Amino acid sequence: MPVAGLVVPRIPAVSRYLPGDQLVVAAVALPVTAAAAGGAAAFLLTRRRRAEVLIVAVVAVDLLLSFGQFSEWRTGSPTTGEARRVVSQPPVWGDVTDDPGGVDRYLFLGTDITPLKSGLATFDYPYASGSKGLWSANGQNPLSPAAYLESLGMSHFGLIAAPHRLWRQGSWLLDLLRVTTVIVDERSVPSMPDPGGPLKDGVRVPGRSIVRYDYVPRLPDAFVVGATLRRPRSEVVALVDGSEAFDPTGTALVDGPCADCPSGDPGSAGSARVARRGAASLSIEAAAERPGMLVTSQAWLRGWSAEVDGRPRPVVRVDGVVQGVPISAGRHHVVLRYRPPGFGLGLAVTLATLSTLIVAAALPLRRRRTSGHGERGRVGQEQDIDPESHSHGSEQSKKSKLGPGPVRSRDGKREGSPHVAKF
Repeated sequence: MPVAGLVVPRIPAVSRYLPGDQLVVAAVALPVTAAAAGGAAAFLLTRRRRAEVLIVAVVAVDLLLSFGQFSEWRTGSPTTGEARRVVSQPPVWGDVTDDPGGVDRYLFLGTDITPLKSGLATFDYPYASGSKGLWSANGQNPLSPAAYLESLGMSHFGLIAAPHRLWRQGSWLLDLLRVTTVIVDERSVPSMPDPGGPLKDGVRVPGRSIVRYDYVPRLPDAFVVGATLRRPRSEVVALVDGSEAFDPTGTALVDGPCADCPSGDPGSAGSARVARRGAASLSIEAAAERPGMLVTSQAWLRGWSAEVDGRPRPVVRVDGVVQGVPISAGRHHVVLRYRPPGFGLGLAVTLATLSTLIVAAALPLRRRRTSGHGERGRVGQEQDIDPESHSHGSEQSKKSKLGPGPVRSRDGKREGSPHVAKF
């Protein structure tokens, strides 16, 4: 079973969703091992008595290893009232700057997130601020796409040790992600933003080692361009972070095959507006003057799908980090939805496991019922026999066991048993 937990993460269909370090063992080995142990316990349930105890033990060990006594939620979980009070308060660095161009996000730069903490636990941390209705551009652990982390120089925990690529002249990363507020921890970054760069007039948060910068993105959260340019992944990253000249308002960069991508002249090809934005869906109204690429400020992740006027269309990674949907000329209603990859397979495995457990639990019960019917049937057969014939048969049986009676002569006198010797 441990071998399965180490082999499964190496399968290409699985490895692309996992971090590339030792977190693989913790993220996959334990759950796979627990699942295999659970399957073995379910199998034994049909073969041996009291296997239920083994299943309970496997589940208990799985819970202990997955959450464990060492987890902070055992001691740091707030009450419902405390959580509501903290969630209703703004972060220690204030609210996210509102810009009329669309969605507003904030980005934390640094490797130490403790200066963000306020009040209870981690409600102001980048990966938990969604509870306050804030949109963060920081990734979250192994769930973050590898390409996204690479483009921003971000770790799996959403931390950026060398943020200069984001605030250098010519970088489009803050614009593509619609970041309007940047929080920098001056103690955990090698250098602070250049006063002559995009980030200016920083404001220090009282009592903290963090500095807040307001930024006005140069791009809306949805727009249409008329040209696409395919380049290797390394070149796309260099163009987007300002290492080389690039203008995303006229050309969309792609790093993979895209048969439906427009091949027109660079420049704007229309307009677009996000009509509704949800946690896992987008609704966009677009008007294209010619075939173009609809670019939206939503991080690309495998599992997103698109429909243009109700018809499925491909979703491609554009400019290294965001999503693009090829559209034809005219007005269109575009809907993007996210469904976790492998959801269907996971659901099938879950249902199969549930069915196996139900069958495993039902088989012993069926066997006991079948055995009970057999016993009652034999008793019924004996009761259906005629009492007189049963009595007669019993007497005959007794006589056969005792042997023949004494032999009588013609005059009726007993001559003794033929088996007894006469003297």
